[in-house]
Amino acid sequence: MITFIRHGQATHNINYEPHRKDTLLTSDGIKQVQKLNGRYDLVICSPLKRTRQTLDHSKIIYNSLVFSSICREEKDGHPACYFDGEDIVIESKDELKKRCIAFKEYLMELKKTNNSICVISHHNFILAMTGVRTNNAEAINYKYKDYFN
Repeated sequence: MITFIRHGQATHNINYEPHRKDTLLTSDGIKQVQKLNGRYDLVICSPLKRTRQTLDHSKIIYNSLVFSSICREEKDGHPACYFDGEDIVIESKDELKKRCIAFKEYLMELKKTNNSICVISHHNFILAMTGVRTNNAEAINYKYKDYFN
């Protein structure tokens, strides 16, 4: 099984902050993610702060954890999509598509040794990977055979 989880509500989801990069969860976002649970062989988490906080405040149990920039948010020019100190360089739709293809290939390898994988990521990246629009702290589950066919 593979589960994609969108991070909880972050400050940029409620207030546009034109100069704030790598935003944090709000108090409501922390409450949202405290309801997330599950047991996974592997969790792959975007290294942006709001996804790390999502994992930290959830009840998710895992055997292994990987932080990977390949599943970070689309670099679309919004400051929240960038790390502190990182230049704002916009990723083209073609670059995002290539990143998603590479991530799916990575997941295909990982599924050989992991019965369950959880990916904690962001709206635009999950949308590009699944075609599904997610709400804050929403999880979508797939059986491997359904996702990889």
